Amino acid sequence: MHIKVKGVSGHLVFVFDDSQEFNSLMSELESLLESPLLKSDGYFPRAFFDFKSRILSVHELSKLLELLFEKQVLLFDGINMVKKEQKNDIKVIKKTIHSGEVLEINQDTLIIGQINPGAIVRFSGKLYVMGRVSGFIEGVNAKSRISGQCFKNAHIRINGVSRQSYTSSELTMLYYKDNEIFLDKGDMIYV
Repeated sequence: MHIKVKGVSGHLVFVFDDSQEFNSLMSELESLLESPLLKSDGYFPRAFFDFKSRILSVHELSKLLELLFEKQVLLFDGINMVKKEQKNDIKVIKKTIHSGEVLEINQDTLIIGQINPGAIVRFSGKLYVMGRVSGFIEGVNAKSRISGQCFKNAHIRINGVSRQSYTSSELTMLYYKDNEIFLDKGDMIYV
């Protein structure tokens, strides 16, 4: 059985195994709906359908509703489809990077702290800094991006191109394009 039925707060909850093929689940549901347990004169239990991480297409949803309408043994009370969340692979560093420290980062990272003068941070991917950026920041490839809201005499290098003594006190994203470092400023920066 790939469908579990349980009673919860006066409802029947049909929990579907989301690893199974949809049509085979509908065949199994049809058999369950023909069960003598659900055939009761004048009584129609409320039913909720939990598809876990499966997102039904319009065609699949229509097929489910047609089956329920055809059998007429339940009152449809809702459906649950939860999209699987993608794992967030952002590394979080909760400290200030001090003068003389060298930090090598190989994934998207958020630094909750500042990068002091004399510190070196090399990264690939995206780097977000919540505090002041004053050290040497190097994005090692063309896709590297750095975002921060306070830069003070920072040395920024991305894909071998440098920007010396960069200072800004507004939200800024710096990125590499066409052998130059570009920047976007303002509240609506998409990294």
